[in-house]
Amino acid sequence: MNMGIYLKKIMWNRKYLIAFLSIMIVCFMPLGREIIQDYGLDGYFSQIDASEVTILHSTLTISLHVMFLIAAPLLACFACSQGYAEDYEANMTACIATRDEKNKYHNYHLIASMISGFLIIALPLLISFFVSLIAYPLSGGVNSTFKTTAYGLTPNFKGIMGYWYTFAPNFYFFFHVILIGTATALLCGISYSISLFTYFNKYISVLITFGIYLFNSFYIGEIFPDYAYVNVIDLRYEKISFMPMIIVFILTIIILGILFKVGIIYDEQE
Repeated sequence: MNMGIYLKKIMWNRKYLIAFLSIMIVCFMPLGREIIQDYGLDGYFSQIDASEVTILHSTLTISLHVMFLIAAPLLACFACSQGYAEDYEANMTACIATRDEKNKYHNYHLIASMISGFLIIALPLLISFFVSLIAYPLSGGVNSTFKTTAYGLTPNFKGIMGYWYTFAPNFYFFFHVILIGTATALLCGISYSISLFTYFNKYISVLITFGIYLFNSFYIGEIFPDYAYVNVIDLRYEKISFMPMIIVFILTIIILGILFKVGIIYDEQE
């Protein structure tokens, strides 16, 4: 079996398509809200960039933005990381005869889970952005807060990302999509690795991963807010910088690697 078969198995699954459609609908809600305001009865039209009517950066749907950051990783893990548990449930793992075949099986499944987890977040965000370009074409750097040219303003917050946000909002948006997609991919990888221990129930690994995500984002976030996972992927958090991002992602990759390696050893002994 090659990688394409594993990806097709995940991405053509009904629950993946439902999760993808749900995320897509949520991603379009800020655009609809902005259009109602700008093209409504008052005839008011604000000059803003397309990225500023996406769920990641819209100021009209902040509560929805927070819900997205909480729920999207759960949906992604549910849709992308249950491959091994489902194969075990269907008694399909019994045909894997050798250790090398099983290692290859798990490696392919892990990579497919992470790629599909990245795409289930990134594609809806990108599609909603490109549709937003129809209503809000690139405006040459207009800041929606003041409705004036962004180039004449001081960056909204310090550092290179503050510069991107103010002077290159669309580049900033694409960076944010890659960031949140990568973070979700790593969570899907962790969920799959945990499923090597909890293969007898396909929901346990998802709930454990989601619990870890919530614990880090809100409990640890109270103590070390710069290193809370939700703050790292939420570029609204004005204090975020590259160093906390790098540290959090390195630690997450290390945790993923350890869980996956130990999980394979555990699975071999079963």
